[in-house]
Amino acid sequence: MQYIIDSVLTPLVPEERKEVILKCVASLEALEYNDALDEMQQVVEMTDTMGDNQMMISRLDDIIWNAHETIFKRHEITVSAEASQEVRQSIVDVVSNFDKYIIPDQLLMLFEGGFMAEEIIAQMCQLFTGIPMDEVWPEVKDVSHRLMLGMKEEIERQVRYRGVEDADPVPVMRVKMVNDFIRALGRDTLSMAIEMANAGVRVGVRTASSLVQQSVEALDKKEAEHAAMELFGLVVLSDTPVDKIEKQVRDYVTDFTDDNHKSRRMLDTLKVPFEMLKRYIDENS
Repeated sequence: MQYIIDSVLTPLVPEERKEVILKCVASLEALEYNDALDEMQQVVEMTDTMGDNQMMISRLDDIIWNAHETIFKRHEITVSAEASQEVRQSIVDVVSNFDKYIIPDQLLMLFEGGFMAEEIIAQMCQLFTGIPMDEVWPEVKDVSHRLMLGMKEEIERQVRYRGVEDADPVPVMRVKMVNDFIRALGRDTLSMAIEMANAGVRVGVRTASSLVQQSVEALDKKEAEHAAMELFGLVVLSDTPVDKIEKQVRDYVTDFTDDNHKSRRMLDTLKVPFEMLKRYIDENS
């Protein structure tokens, strides 16, 4: 469905606006919200016949809004009807998928520190989706105790499973960077880093060499392009300084294969994450 919506909206709306709609569609697909997706399909097909593009965009927005409302009700959270589509999607992502992210230890402190539920949701939106907290907080009107209790229990489970480390808690921004890449590149693409995090490996604690060495056998079984992305994920998960990540990954690609053609294919695959990485280098400089 994302491809279809992308193709019909490309000439009609600004790129930034289209990206927000596509994020909403991707979320509905991930949640298998088929009723809304079927409605979207019907609207696009009707527009092909009738040619009313503005009505199509308005109808797509309505379908997304109604789907979001249903998701909010399911999770017992009330969000302002005037909130932007981007803010609403951010909240949907958090309440539906927060357990699929790597959760920093510090998040548990919010639950134990007497913060308002609305403030905690806004903080999570900023951490996991990048939408500023001050844009989200005013739009969250009510959050059920049951939702917050469920979130707290999942966060406690993750933190407890990782156990106590001698190292200080990992900086929140490093965890946010890892989650940003997971969201942008896909969980399957960075599956090794996610599996290690789920097994208790803390973000930014272990060396890249130890993580890669542990994964050599599995990496050898993957296609070159997939192996390149997995290597990137492992280095991002490691304690490698942000400004050294690209060089570290390039070195591992060189070590991975003696085939120059395969090496070039791997590096071509990494152009997108390397470009994304520049923003985090600027933030940490």
